[in-house]
Amino acid sequence: MVGDISKRKAECSTCGGERNCYVRAEHQWRVDSEDISAHRLYQILECAGCEHTFVRVGYTNSEDYASWDDGHGNEEKEYIEHIEYLPALAKRARPEWLDSLFLSWPPGESRLYEVLDEVYKAIDAGLVMLSAVGVRTAFDVVAAKLGVDAALSFEEKLDELLSSNHIRSDERAHLAVLIEAGNAAAHRGWFPRQDELVTLIDLLERFVTQTVIEPEAAKRRDAELAAIRDGVPPKQKRLPKPKLGSEPAKSENRRGP
Repeated sequence: MVGDISKRKAECSTCGGERNCYVRAEHQWRVDSEDISAHRLYQILECAGCEHTFVRVGYTNSEDYASWDDGHGNEEKEYIEHIEYLPALAKRARPEWLDSLFLSWPPGESRLYEVLDEVYKAIDAGLVMLSAVGVRTAFDVVAAKLGVDAALSFEEKLDELLSSNHIRSDERAHLAVLIEAGNAAAHRGWFPRQDELVTLIDLLERFVTQTVIEPEAAKRRDAELAAIRDGVPPKQKRLPKPKLGSEPAKSENRRGP
């Protein structure tokens, strides 16, 4: 019964923020010695709102605490709890179209979704260098979907996207920065700052929205409108008006012999 299950507050990655959660299971680990004591609490939690299930790990030790005087000459202590969530809490909200990108594409054509999903997972885990590399990879996948030859260099791919009117000249310049950032992360060990990574992801999402999501949505809308047009009953033709001064033809009633 739900009423017999304990609850606690925890961060729900799906809802975004602290929520009431059911404690579905827990395990405690403890070590005590002359030098140090430590405690770790593992809990499997289920959000009482969205039912997202995750693991919360709380860790404390005897050397990590905050202390203060209580005003009467006595020292007060509060042990600092370090919290880890598995999977990691979302550091960036997924775009609304991400799941539809997976669901709307035929089987075997979901590579872009898979790449983007890994990019967001890397962001959540704080792996900024791998996130930057993934951003460049996502650009490559989008370019291939748009028909750009995978054998071309990045500069040539940008030129092809520009000449085919998928991007404007200012967008080409922006994407060139995105690609170079991915190159630096992949080949020169560059770690972007958090604000720099946010800018790169913003640019990537706009690029995907403009070149993939909106055109696909337009195709679906056109198909739906065509189906509606074909299903709408045709307008009935108006009967010709009788000429002025003429009487409608009378039907002849013939009697039998």
